[in-house]
Amino acid sequence: MKRFLFFVLTAALLLCLGTAVLAESENVTGAEPRNSSFFSRYGTSLTPTGSGNVTLTFSCTATGVVSQLGVNTYNVQRLDGTTWTDVTGPLTGSMASNTSNHSFSKNFHGVAGEKYRVTCAFLCVKSDGTSESKTHTSGTVTAK
Repeated sequence: MKRFLFFVLTAALLLCLGTAVLAESENVTGAEPRNSSFFSRYGTSLTPTGSGNVTLTFSCTATGVVSQLGVNTYNVQRLDGTTWTDVTGPLTGSMASNTSNHSFSKNFHGVAGEKYRVTCAFLCVKSDGTSESKTHTSGTVTAK
């Protein structure tokens, strides 16, 4: 009976450890960016707000205080069948100076029931003039 209980407890412990390691590895592999000495993270969030409107939120963090940080340009796309079609031209984003993080939001007026996403170019410029740009595509959202 003691062996059986020991075996069950050991198996449960290994299962818990395996799940924790798997969850941690999924967080690491899904994180953006990878191998950057400029960005520690960046991303977008799209939120349907009703009447076809979608709030686009852009956020990025540099590895330290930098000269310029933000989104250089962005573009809203609509899903037409199986193809993504640009519905805006390249739009000017928002840049911040002498900071380590920056976020901003824009409202997009779409059509209820349509699926949208955003493509953008995050830009980070260090004080020595070196820079890095990261292209990013958001997840898909359906306008309400």
